[in-house]
Amino acid sequence: MKQAIFTLTLMTFFALGTYAQSSKEPMKVMGTQIFQGDMPITLGMARDLSMSVSSEAYMHFQKAGKIRGWNIFRGVFGTWETLAGLGSVATGNTIGILDLGIGAGCIVSIFPRENNRKQYIMMGVKAYNASIQ
Repeated sequence: MKQAIFTLTLMTFFALGTYAQSSKEPMKVMGTQIFQGDMPITLGMARDLSMSVSSEAYMHFQKAGKIRGWNIFRGVFGTWETLAGLGSVATGNTIGILDLGIGAGCIVSIFPRENNRKQYIMMGVKAYNASIQ
């Protein structure tokens, strides 16, 4: 059992090392997807690849990831507040209007933040490509 775990661990390190050696290809953005060569990669992979190449690209990818995390929180919280506000207004409680406003504000604030996130991704790709050439 120990030998099997050791073998799997060793194979993983070799695979990651091989990928890291071939990862000097430029990145490109199509829509919301990041590609390296012809392979789509996640934002986290792009961030990890840029860590050893360009600290500027790493910071842009990290910022884009943080924006996405907060947008998810705002979406869940905004939905919760909107539904709670609707329930309160339906029962005749006027404080529900405040909940509706808070929920709507959280949900609406996501859209400009997503545009900023896309800009950070594009800046990260540009910084990464500039640093590998």
